[in-house]
Amino acid sequence: MLQLIHYSSSDRDAKLDDILSRQIEFTPKLEASTRHIVAEVRAKGDEAILAFTKEFDRVDLSPEDLVVTDSELDAATRKVDPALLQVIKAAAANIRRFHENQKKPSWFVEDGDGVVLGKRIVPIERVGLLVPGASAPLFSTLLMAAVPAKIAGVPHIAVATPPQSNGDIHTAVLAAAKIAGVDRVYRAFGAQAVAAL
Repeated sequence: MLQLIHYSSSDRDAKLDDILSRQIEFTPKLEASTRHIVAEVRAKGDEAILAFTKEFDRVDLSPEDLVVTDSELDAATRKVDPALLQVIKAAAANIRRFHENQKKPSWFVEDGDGVVLGKRIVPIERVGLLVPGASAPLFSTLLMAAVPAKIAGVPHIAVATPPQSNGDIHTAVLAAAKIAGVDRVYRAFGAQAVAAL
């Protein structure tokens, strides 16, 4: 059963106040910075991605390091704690079971005058997912976005997730990508990853 916790103003602690006060203000400076990043990625491609990854994530990658290989996905799935792997698999199964119920078939009817009416449901061609994962590996974010996309029939699902300080991606995120059937994983994050996707 869901437990509700009510805080009165006298009960609130510093940690809760900190959480409730978090806001991102979209300032002109932030917009200009984001526009610059997008323009650099558009103009310079992977070179810009690598430069921004070095600047923001403090990880120096080569162009070959941007895409996670199938063998890295397999190795991460073997390396992740077996208990955590079971949790990831169970979560993926639960998400799959829920979203299977949302899938609707196309339908068509003739109106009697030779005109066909209906609804054709088709998946979009590509999905790009931004998955946090450097300090907090949010494999749940990946599962909750990739599994429904797979159910919908999206032919290509790509994930961009930040590298850790050693250049690796957290094994739980990679294992979730493998389990969800993601097609490509990139070591990139932030505005530069969104622009690249």
